[in-house]
Amino acid sequence: MERLTTIRQRLHDELKDYPQRQEEDVIRQWKFMGIFGGHRSYLGHDLLGTLMAVTFGGLGIWWLLERAQLSGLTKAWNDEQSERQTKAEAPQDIEGLVLAEPASLEEPPPWVAEAPSLAEQAITLMTTGPIKLSLGMFNVMKEGLGKIPVIGPIYALILGFQEKLIEKSYSYMEQVQVGLITGMAAYITALFGAIEVGLLMIGVSAVLAFTSFFEAKAETRLGRAALEWDYLLCSYYHQNRPDPFFVAYFKSAIMFYPRLFGFGSQGEQTLFNRLTGQASLLCFLLIPVDLLIAMFGSEPFTLVGFATGTLLGIVVSISALAMYAPAICGSLTRHKLMGETSQLKVAGGIGMVAAAVGTVLGYLGVGMAV
Repeated sequence: MERLTTIRQRLHDELKDYPQRQEEDVIRQWKFMGIFGGHRSYLGHDLLGTLMAVTFGGLGIWWLLERAQLSGLTKAWNDEQSERQTKAEAPQDIEGLVLAEPASLEEPPPWVAEAPSLAEQAITLMTTGPIKLSLGMFNVMKEGLGKIPVIGPIYALILGFQEKLIEKSYSYMEQVQVGLITGMAAYITALFGAIEVGLLMIGVSAVLAFTSFFEAKAETRLGRAALEWDYLLCSYYHQNRPDPFFVAYFKSAIMFYPRLFGFGSQGEQTLFNRLTGQASLLCFLLIPVDLLIAMFGSEPFTLVGFATGTLLGIVVSISALAMYAPAICGSLTRHKLMGETSQLKVAGGIGMVAAAVGTVLGYLGVGMAV
């Protein structure tokens, strides 16, 4: 933990710096990722970046028109950053994000003693009630059979063993379901060619559940990116109590589009807009692979069909991340902050495997109606 705290402190200091943008870097972002809004996200315009991604840069027209604005956009960023530094305000690139002091993350979160709301209790009862009812019935049957001479104690012993299995399964029920729903999200999006969702879900699950693996790679670009996500998620949920998984899942099902357009917690918007931005980047990096598969696949290749399929994949990817990521990330981070290591590893481990399997099966179209 001491090494992780040191790494988080370094990340904290770097994130609270006031980086200036170089025009040549913005132009490079525009050239290679601009059609997906990469330059806009680089300059902190997450919503515009998302809109560019889902419209293919306005079918390329918006993207081309942006070229003339790059110098002004870069200057506006740098001027705003300098002004924020003078006023000791948060840097633009972390506006809305929660950056907890790394040492505080070693302590239990302040919400640990809060009682669940009535809505949380109702949803939890809906999802756990059948299991509790089954356990109660097993207990009644065991007590009754135990009174039968000779054979009764044998049956009671068997039922007791079954009861223990159900109790053990019940204790990890939520974690198993978190992992399976992670796989379901990966499968559904991969059916539309959006394998980046599965890849990101594998990454987030691994980062939170097996952080020590990335600690050893903290000096690499991948290791730093992974530990930054761990720090941002732990910081946000340490100060903002994550809902129980099923409650968060129902909320996300209602709020996934409103969240993209500015409704809900600003910190959560900023946090998960970053994730959708990384999904767009992955989508861009995977286009050459998708293009080769489309050109040499069994279906006739058309540029319009390929572009339409890619656009659909981006929309599905952004929608799925907005819907599933808060519930999954919140649940995993909750276990981590509460020190529930075994539950975290079960949920994260199953999530990684399920997302990998779901991505492969979905991309191959297994289970899709012909």
